Amino acid sequence: MLPTQFDESKSMHTHGAARLRGLAASRSEDVQIYLSDVQLAERYGVTRPTIWRWSAQGVLPSPVQLSPGCTRWVRDEIEAADAARQRRRSVKGQCAVAMRGVRARKGAA
Repeated sequence: MLPTQFDESKSMHTHGAARLRGLAASRSEDVQIYLSDVQLAERYGVTRPTIWRWSAQGVLPSPVQLSPGCTRWVRDEIEAADAARQRRRSVKGQCAVAMRGVRARKGAA
């Protein structure tokens, strides 16, 4: 005999899916996203050797070796480095504008 109403909360499939969604939501904050040298080269419009050179020079953060032959960069670190570079560039621009104003005032005096 079949029940007249299907109780979705008692379904193993629904319960399991909800549990997995909960696990995914709780772990999504801890998930690291990694970028390859190919992805970074495409992002910046340069070659793969340039990515490695920039990393060695400290322009980019150091990569992480996930396994032998698999080295990646943490996306959050790349984005933080980009933001820091933008801030430095902005400060330099503001300093250049301020210096032009100082020079103009000295020339007028």
